[in-house]
Amino acid sequence: MTNSYQIRFYPGITIYQALASTGNVRFGPSGQVIAVDGVAIGGGVNYALLLNGRRIPHSLINFPLQPNDVVALELFLSGVGPREDEATAPAFHNTQPGFPAAPSFGYGEYRQDEDLPTGNE
Repeated sequence: MTNSYQIRFYPGITIYQALASTGNVRFGPSGQVIAVDGVAIGGGVNYALLLNGRRIPHSLINFPLQPNDVVALELFLSGVGPREDEATAPAFHNTQPGFPAAPSFGYGEYRQDEDLPTGNE
């Protein structure tokens, strides 16, 4: 099953806030994803968190987004994991490009160099 949502971008929005704004991702008391589209995480079901097509640690759930970032959640059976040849459908698109870029601390690992602001815009 694949669902895609476009959400409104605003400066400072985090991955957590983007996922929560869909209404289809539920979080536990400590901010961990506990269900996606009614599918409970745990008991053999796990998830991968992706930013711009790259897997990122679950601990970066409060990572700030930039315009046109794409966040995705992939559900899979624990111990199996998604196949590397499976394409990931984008889940969230910021709809308002052109906002000033957030500070670039820590972004290099998860964004392509061409995605980073050059200051020449």
